[in-house]
Amino acid sequence: MIQLPAVASEYAQIQANSRVLILDAAIESVLWVSEQCLHCLELSIQTLEQQTPADILGDSLYQALSEIDEHQPYHLTLEFQRQSAQQLLRFSVSVWRTTDYLILEFEPIALQTEQRLLAKTNQWLSHLSQVTHSESVPRVLVDAVAELSGFDRVCLHKFDAEMNSMVIAEHCKQGIPSLKGLSFPASQMMCGFQQYLNQHIMICIDDVHSHSQ
Repeated sequence: MIQLPAVASEYAQIQANSRVLILDAAIESVLWVSEQCLHCLELSIQTLEQQTPADILGDSLYQALSEIDEHQPYHLTLEFQRQSAQQLLRFSVSVWRTTDYLILEFEPIALQTEQRLLAKTNQWLSHLSQVTHSESVPRVLVDAVAELSGFDRVCLHKFDAEMNSMVIAEHCKQGIPSLKGLSFPASQMMCGFQQYLNQHIMICIDDVHSHSQ
């Protein structure tokens, strides 16, 4: 039978209707699970008793949880997919680590097109933290902004003291001509626009010919 540790008991009183699953610090066993969590994950108590957390959570989520520093309280949001008997279940998972427990709260993602920006942002921040060469940072940044924003083109300009610029990194959709490596002299920019760039490091330029809504 799954036990109810003191921290879980207190959490359950506050979050009685939440989809919560609590693991031990070593991520070796499930200590407590709410009825709502069982329902949304389409699991049974018998399944939890027979399977390990790695079996239940899958390799990707289990690996991400294993990499959290066990000696430091931590909160992050991840995405999780689980194949049930009838459908693919998708969740945004909020994770809290304490010294003794790992608390997971699941939020269903109803539609394939529905975005969870916090989860995506955390994934990109994790990716950025693993970059070992500064030369790779611009590319990671434009890829991240492109995925999070959905923009057709994302450019990173490098300006010199005279406001001449060069596109040093770019992410653009297929069929859009690249601007990477092109230089834009300050003389081609309006004086007011130069001042605007000094005050706004990021701008969005709408395509007036676009048919998208």
